[in-house]
Amino acid sequence: DKYVGALDSQWKGGRVINKGYIYVKVYDDDDYYLMVSHDGYVAEHRLVMAKHLDRCLERWEIVHHKHTKYPSGSAEDKQDNRIENLELMSSKHTHNAITILEREIAKLRQQLEDMKAKIKLCEWRIKELEGDRKVS
Repeated sequence: DKYVGALDSQWKGGRVINKGYIYVKVYDDDDYYLMVSHDGYVAEHRLVMAKHLDRCLERWEIVHHKHTKYPSGSAEDKQDNRIENLELMSSKHTHNAITILEREIAKLRQQLEDMKAKIKLCEWRIKELEGDRKVS
């Protein structure tokens, strides 16, 4: 005899993590059962958005994490499934374009911080050289 769900000794509350994302077990009597994958789980961020919209999501609809609290791609961001951190995308192409732009923005922000640090070093060196000139 095999136990299922909460009766199984391996039961972890119907939540698993895969590739940083939380997946939730959904049963066939649930209104959102149409969204399950072959193993009976739904990505939690998709389930949160579906419940927010009060409808099942189409397979082609993408739920994007907006990185409101944690860095893009981090495990914390992938698991931040508050509705204010989620945005429904109309297609994979739109989501991919946004992801590319977010990465480019992050790269430019890092370059800006690097340039600010170099400017401070240059300003410090200029003051040091001006001080040396006054002493001589």
